[in-house]
Amino acid sequence: MDSVKIAGSGLAADGHPPPVHQRSAHFQRPARACRGVVPPFGPQRQSGAALFISLMFLIVLTLIGLSAANVGVMQERMAGNIRDINIAFQEAEATIRGIEERLEGLKVGGSDLGTIPVWSEFHGDVGVSRGDCTLSAIANDTDNWPWQNSPDVTDAEYLVVQLTNSMCHPITGESPGNPGSGTHHMIAARAFGPANSQAVIQTIYSFQ
Repeated sequence: MDSVKIAGSGLAADGHPPPVHQRSAHFQRPARACRGVVPPFGPQRQSGAALFISLMFLIVLTLIGLSAANVGVMQERMAGNIRDINIAFQEAEATIRGIEERLEGLKVGGSDLGTIPVWSEFHGDVGVSRGDCTLSAIANDTDNWPWQNSPDVTDAEYLVVQLTNSMCHPITGESPGNPGSGTHHMIAARAFGPANSQAVIQTIYSFQ
């Protein structure tokens, strides 16, 4: 039976409300853009902390590397200087030994060292006191010592003085230019290394 709607009452002819045809519909609320809200993760939350820490580590490692390189270069230079000084010292020592061997020839009456100055004349010529047989007063001015070229070592020099009438030790039975028993000599030698390091050594040599 069809329902007849009475005008103005909203009811059907039988007094009941008209049937309502329900239709199923799925409504989806449109997404709204949230302004002013920053998601917990994403590009907008990156403040550059990792980059800063990485740069700090890189700077520290660079400084460590530079320091290690400087230490290596310094040690290499120190080793080179020590080697140069050792070479100069060995050459000066060889010069001393060569002069000592030649002084031994005085015992048999011959030596190729020529005339050896005596201390009584020598100390006044170089400007030292009579008791300064090691030439300590002029130790810082070795360039002005009366050096002679070494007969044994290239680029080495020597100085030999007969210690007659010196105060360095008791000497008896000696006369200038005539070495006798118990003769003492002061020998000095100077040599240079490949890098121009200088070594000066002295010794007092005595033979019976």
